[in-house]
Amino acid sequence: MGSIASAASPHVVFDNGSSTECSHKEVCNASIEESIQQAVRRRYPLGHAYFEESWGGEITLVEELSSYEFWRKIQPEGVPVKVRMPELLSIPWTLEYLSVRYGSEAIRTEVRNEDRLSDYCGREGVSCSDDIMSKSTSGMSTVAEAIGKMKEGGDVYIISQIPVNLIADLPVPSFIAGGHRDPLEGDNRSTLLTELGLWVSSSRPPSFTSSVIHYDMNDQLMCQISGWREWTFWDMRRDGHKIPMWSGHYHSPSEVVGSDDSPIQGEMVDVERWPQFAAARWFNTTLQSGECIFIP
Repeated sequence: MGSIASAASPHVVFDNGSSTECSHKEVCNASIEESIQQAVRRRYPLGHAYFEESWGGEITLVEELSSYEFWRKIQPEGVPVKVRMPELLSIPWTLEYLSVRYGSEAIRTEVRNEDRLSDYCGREGVSCSDDIMSKSTSGMSTVAEAIGKMKEGGDVYIISQIPVNLIADLPVPSFIAGGHRDPLEGDNRSTLLTELGLWVSSSRPPSFTSSVIHYDMNDQLMCQISGWREWTFWDMRRDGHKIPMWSGHYHSPSEVVGSDDSPIQGEMVDVERWPQFAAARWFNTTLQSGECIFIP
């Protein structure tokens, strides 16, 4: 059962590294006047110096991980960890390769910057304009159509269950296999993978792709085949009471109703409205090509 809330943002701008003060949006490119206006409103992006005192450090990176270590130590502790997976670098996935080989496969797309507000429109105190609704919609497309729009600079992001035919290219990380997982009651099977997801984006500064701050009730393993992705994590067991969630589904690691999203806007956190959030300890990392990260 998961216990980590997260936010992710793939950016091209981080190829040569970046300061933590600019880790989630190109706020460093803002004018002095814009920066002053944001400070007056007391809104700061995740990674800003305002949150420095609550920073818990970088996520641990390990070069190798055995099945025994993962299932007996890492997974039970419920702490994110990065693992090098050099075999991912041999996967020939590029936009061109995917478009040519799997172009007719059906996938789901969203806009580059995720906004879950429309999921909660209609609740008491929540009103949504037509503009919000239009930006929050998802749709179906083919791999070739979506990649074509990306190349043209369109606002499109592939975020979908992975089509079956694409699985042939993908290795299964050895450390999640094997019999070291506690068997399900009455069923002595090993690792159960409930869903395989696919995320594909193509962004050039100043554009970027981002997700909202959210909590996933199931353990996840995110592997980076190409590019890089910025991650920020909070431990719900420790600081869940400081992070508002729309539905309040998380109560404890053993009492979770479902996944959930936070109304906090990570690109500009309103610290006057959410003062406790600034004290929630956060951890971050940049997931590079050829690495996987376990997200409990």
